[in-house]
This record gives sequence, structure tokens and C-alpha cells, in this order.
Amino acid sequence: MPAKPEDLPQGGATTITAPKSVGNSLTTTVANMARAADYLALRNDAIMAIHPEHAGRFNLEQVCDLYDHISDGWSYVSDPKNYNYIEKATVTWALKKGDCDDFAVAIGAAVTAIGGDVALTAAIGPDGGHAYAEVAVPKSELPAVRDAIRGRYCQGRCKIFVREHGGKVFLNLDYSAPRPGGPYFPDQEGAIVYLVTGKTISY
Repeated sequence: MPAKPEDLPQGGATTITAPKSVGNSLTTTVANMARAADYLALRNDAIMAIHPEHAGRFNLEQVCDLYDHISDGWSYVSDPKNYNYIEKATVTWALKKGDCDDFAVAIGAAVTAIGGDVALTAAIGPDGGHAYAEVAVPKSELPAVRDAIRGRYCQGRCKIFVREHGGKVFLNLDYSAPRPGGPYFPDQEGAIVYLVTGKTISY
């Protein structure tokens, strides 16, 4: 099981032990999330959400533009009783409504559509289940990532949370966090799918 994600130190990333490649019931959920992440169909809408000042090769400011676009005005709406319904990313992007897995699929698909390397997680914690997205960031750029997020969202005073799995460092994009890089859900077990490769791992 991974260690808890912690604040990004001044010199680099907090490392989480890579999850074991073992199966559990959550793998079905992340597989369904990946199928709902229709990122090619979402590409034009994702591009429209990018501020002109942030145009160019894939970068963190573009990720933040997408996160801000969907989280601004987001309304939580539960699934039908006894049914884990996962909506397509294109639909959720337009509605800005749904539950945690809908948000994760939508932001994950949008970031993938503009060149990001995204992981989707379904997890169980002390108070039940949750789902969220993450985006890979180069380890060498973590200090710049920290400074950019602090400058954009919290005047240099907030903590930035990352974790490492699948051989890469990932930044939290959970809607329940106040910003990209916010605190992680306290998961006790989970499954992760990498949207670019389709690989799934459990922990």
C-alpha cells in the first residue's frame, strides 16, 4: 500500500511506493472510467478552455486552465441508487455536473486531449469510496510546479501534494482539493489506470 502523499519538499518530490500489480474489485471501476474518457472527442472543447497566454507545448498552466474551467460552477450530483454510473467525459464537460468519478474522467480526458499523461484512481478510504485524476509532471520541474501553483492559487502559502507510482511523479487533480496539487484522499486501497497506455495496477 502506498505511503501517504505529503507536501512537496523544497528539493523535489515525495515518493510513494509503487502499487503492487494485483487485482481487486476497483479495477473494474477504473476500466470503466478509462472507457468513458473519450478524450479525442473532447479535444476541441478542451482547447477552447486554454487561455491564449498559455498556448504552446503542453504545460502546467494549460492543466490549471482546464481544472479551473470544469471546477468553476461544478455541481455534485449522486448516481442512481445502487448503480455506479460513469458518464462520458464529453457529456460531463458540458454539464459540469456529476460525482467524483465523473469529474475525474472529465478532467483526465481533457488533460490527455492536450498532451498530458494522466492516471485515474478509484479508491476506498475510511469513509467510503472516491475517484480522482492525476497528471504526470517531470521530477526535474517540481520546484517550478510548486512555485507556479502557489503563485496562481494561494500567494505562495499553500502546500503542494504529489505522489510517485508507475515510475513517474503525479500531481493531484481531485475536485475535492481546493486546487491542482491539493491534499490527497486518504485511500486504504485502490486501483489506477494510465489513460495513455491503458495499464492498470492495484494497491
